[in-house]
Amino acid sequence: MFTVVTSFSPAGYNTYAHKFISSFWKYWPKDVRLLVYYEGQRPDGITEGFDLLQLKRASAFLDRHKDNLVVQGIEVKDDMPTWTGKARQRGYNFRSDAYKFCRKVFAVAHAAKTANSRRLFWINADVETMRPVPHRLFGDVLPDGYDLSRLYRERYHSECGFVGYNLDNGATRSFIEAYEKQYSTDAFLKDVAWDDCNQLDYLVKKLPVRCYNIQHRSRPQPFDNSILGHYMTHHKGARKLL
Repeated sequence: MFTVVTSFSPAGYNTYAHKFISSFWKYWPKDVRLLVYYEGQRPDGITEGFDLLQLKRASAFLDRHKDNLVVQGIEVKDDMPTWTGKARQRGYNFRSDAYKFCRKVFAVAHAAKTANSRRLFWINADVETMRPVPHRLFGDVLPDGYDLSRLYRERYHSECGFVGYNLDNGATRSFIEAYEKQYSTDAFLKDVAWDDCNQLDYLVKKLPVRCYNIQHRSRPQPFDNSILGHYMTHHKGARKLL
């Protein structure tokens, strides 16, 4: 009935995703399926997964933009409002890095077609489960009557370290298809911000979906300060290295 999906690069596996996988097997219910999207060689500990680089639409996007530094968030082109002073100082803008963040969307789209599940939950691979996860959590984070759920933040993009999808609903599946098309057709280029979080928020406003906003108490760390934080911790940003 329930599937968790995540993705990571080889470097991501060595740095943090191995903790995601080992803690999942330790603390999650045995009837919850884990579907992993890795890149290249399949890591140890994965029972079900796909090489993301072999997915047709993902590989086409990555090949098309492999030399495009603008789409990789490294180079500024013309007037790009998301390139703030801090981004220009760093020489990197995550809001323009479609090359990195599209991978999550391609993984979700493929999993939605592959997993024979009622609910699909995206969880970032830099999340570590700290205690047993009860079945009741699934209804708390994606109640009946909703198409998807997110960690919404006012006047800022949603935190998409966790997103829930109700695959029983046709509106949800249409949303996921539109989400993938933003990248597979390069439609994201028409928008201001190109990362997966802003793209999801754009589509929630545009499409007829019922979205449940998971309550939290922190704008910087909504995951850990929501009901999810009772069971997991999000090693976000520099915390990945801890």
